[in-house]
Amino acid sequence: MNYLLIRCRNGGICSVVDGDLLPYTQYNYSIMASNSVGSVTSGWTTATTREAEPSQLAAPICQTNNNRLDTIQLFWTSPAIPNGLSMSDLIAYIEIYLYLVSLLQNMQLNI
Repeated sequence: MNYLLIRCRNGGICSVVDGDLLPYTQYNYSIMASNSVGSVTSGWTTATTREAEPSQLAAPICQTNNNRLDTIQLFWTSPAIPNGLSMSDLIAYIEIYLYLVSLLQNMQLNI
């Protein structure tokens, strides 16, 4: 656990920015306030950072079938660091599919 000491004087409003966070990672926070009379600690709250683009993603492999000009096989592996839900594979598939459709249409092939 990491702790951060913040000093607010004369009833001032304090804010903190937690930097260097990882994508799609859960963090727990609690606040302790103290003054000359005593201290109080809040309960724990949880926050999850947003997803990010996958890291260490290998290039997809595209193969054609010589017997069928309307078929393309596309293979890819999951990213080494997904940075989010497994739905990123589905999103990558859709983006690659749309890209390939565009290429094929430019080549004037029917799919």
